[in-house]
Amino acid sequence: MGNEVRSKVVGTRSVKLNFTFGKKVTLVNVFHVPGMNMNLVSGDLLGKLGIKFVYESGKLILTLNGVFVGKGYSVEGMIKLCTTDNIINDISNSAYMLESVSLWYNRLAYSGISFMKRLIKYGLISCNINDFT
Repeated sequence: MGNEVRSKVVGTRSVKLNFTFGKKVTLVNVFHVPGMNMNLVSGDLLGKLGIKFVYESGKLILTLNGVFVGKGYSVEGMIKLCTTDNIINDISNSAYMLESVSLWYNRLAYSGISFMKRLIKYGLISCNINDFT
């Protein structure tokens, strides 16, 4: 991921996100991708579910039909969702997206080498930094 290598999707399932304020969102058709070190959630697909997300001053607010659903905050250039448990972390190597991995690579690659190094440092992508130089 981030190194132009494609990874195989080995399965799909539903995942329930339990936000800190008691709201729950179920993501369906979540892809299990062993080559990924962290979980990704596509904002575009959340939007298709009717979830509105507003990002301002390092904070993300999620609403559904005008009702507060959950929040997240910025950590090293990525957004961490506030959940009551580590359900996202328990589902190792998952991605909720329809776009190809190469699209994610293109989106991340334009962030520059320092951003890619941070992603590698925090285990968000698994690749050789020499692939970017």
